[in-house]
Amino acid sequence: VSVKNLKIRNSKLHGVLFIGSAINHHKNALVENVDIDSCKGFGILFTGYDYVQANRCTIANACLENYMGSNGNCQWASGLRADVCAHVTFTKDKVFKSWGEGVNLSLSKYINVQDNEVFDNYSVNVYCHSAASAVFSHNLIYNVDSTYWRYCYNSGGAAPSGISCANELTCTDAC
Repeated sequence: VSVKNLKIRNSKLHGVLFIGSAINHHKNALVENVDIDSCKGFGILFTGYDYVQANRCTIANACLENYMGSNGNCQWASGLRADVCAHVTFTKDKVFKSWGEGVNLSLSKYINVQDNEVFDNYSVNVYCHSAASAVFSHNLIYNVDSTYWRYCYNSGGAAPSGISCANELTCTDAC
């Protein structure tokens, strides 16, 4: 399945979702040259798929349900996310000013994140949660606008986070 050459503006929910199966993964999902600006939830989400690609996509102002930290339950969307996927490639994408994670790879394996620009995302620019065989290379990751610097637990104050790798499977309180 492929989604190509689209502009999505002011979505009341998500930009593009590929919902497969966590048990029997679906295969071959491609999103290419898609420009998403302003959506309440996920910009682009793949879940339960093998052989996933997002190429040359721009995602801005995603996750608006969390605007200015309004969603206090520590559960939020991401600009570009692969969840429970395998063979994931994100190349030449631009993700910025999302009120959640910028690029998020959770419970996925065989990952290549290359030549992307990811900046000024609320909780973290790039998040890798319980993922395996992941390679991140030649990405430009930065913070300029302090509006998106969230108070991070135990950080002693507002602090931007560039890349975060974690094993949340050991957490008991969802935060």
